[in-house]
Amino acid sequence: METIVASATPNLISAIHIIRISGDDAYKIINKISKAKISKIGYRMQRTIILDKDKEIDDVIILKYLKPKSYTGEDMIEICCHGSPFITKKIIELLIKNGCRYAKNGEFTKRSYLNNKISLSKAKAINNMIKTNSELPINVCNNFFKNKLDEQIKKITEYIFNILGKMEVNIDYPEYDDFYQSKTEISKKIKSVINKLNLIIKSTKRIIPYFDGIKIAIVGKPNVGKSSLMNALLNEQKVIVSPTPGTTRDIISHSVLINGILYNFLDTAGIYKTKDKIENLGINLSKEAIRNADLIFFVIDGSKKDTKEDNEIFNFIKNKNYIIVNNKTDLKQVKKNYKNFINISAKNNDIENLIKWLVRKTTKINFSNRNVLLNMEDVSFAEKAINELNNFNNGLKNNISIDLIIENLRNAYYLLINIIGDPGMENHEYIDKLFKNFCIGK
Repeated sequence: METIVASATPNLISAIHIIRISGDDAYKIINKISKAKISKIGYRMQRTIILDKDKEIDDVIILKYLKPKSYTGEDMIEICCHGSPFITKKIIELLIKNGCRYAKNGEFTKRSYLNNKISLSKAKAINNMIKTNSELPINVCNNFFKNKLDEQIKKITEYIFNILGKMEVNIDYPEYDDFYQSKTEISKKIKSVINKLNLIIKSTKRIIPYFDGIKIAIVGKPNVGKSSLMNALLNEQKVIVSPTPGTTRDIISHSVLINGILYNFLDTAGIYKTKDKIENLGINLSKEAIRNADLIFFVIDGSKKDTKEDNEIFNFIKNKNYIIVNNKTDLKQVKKNYKNFINISAKNNDIENLIKWLVRKTTKINFSNRNVLLNMEDVSFAEKAINELNNFNNGLKNNISIDLIIENLRNAYYLLINIIGDPGMENHEYIDKLFKNFCIGK
């Protein structure tokens, strides 16, 4: 393979930068720009001066790896240089001039996968680990590094592969009826596979929101204290608070890390009937935020009686995941029609009860012991595989010709392969698309 190069650190001023090189000519190329001879001995550090002809560029440390014992499975070098973006750019330009090619997004990890250093699931976990901005999802990624899900899905694909083998034999040699003799047992096993995949999908859909942050829409009619609650959650004045209805006309989003979990709070426009076209646009955005939210804070004014607008909002959210937040407890309270609400005073930053409830609700999941997929694309693969397996079982039940139902099983097999990977067998277009989502230098 071509020898590739990229910076593994951000293009910012810092103490050091790391430039990564991988490929057959890694040592040959580095020696073209190094003052000292870089020896081909793995797992060693070596100091040298990077040269542009006779001009000294930087005093660097070289970290050396030899195939197959490197991240990519190839000869690999990491140059630790001073953290000037200009110096990094200059060294990379010299490396490209002397035979390297600039790496594409995720190309180092892609080579690691293609060289059987890591599974496709591990590659996805690495990308998620880099992008995660809270503590708990790290446990999910660590499950992948331990091969827990890989092993489970690999067993499923191996079983499907064996059935495919039996079916192929039966098509080529119909006199052998081994497949039909074990038809009932096969159907039973496929149902078990479907149940396992459904459990994995169910767990994944519960956990996926934790990777990008749990979306919480703060909704209610105007002047119930939604923006005050947002400011209290952020512990600073970020949102304009005004007694005038319709102050918030757009979705205002801020993220907060609480107990290792990232929450994305969305302050929405007050929902009420108005003829103002601009305010109606904001209200429509509020309703869209409700539809897309993982959780809803329905804020009501505890000092005033429930209104028709409160009831209309409640009817809109009642089938969603919500909690009623009774605000303005610093004022005299009136009897409410709603039950099971949490009392707060956003104005006085008295929201401790709400925070405690939120943490309890969102930390019930044991991340470390769950086999889950890492993105919704893998969920889609699993759901399509289940559909194919159900069609296969229905075909068995109705004695459909093997020539026809074998396609269902084959489709399910390749869909699951796209989750865990098998170099040379999966959809290469999907693989290319996957690694484009990685950062350059990884």
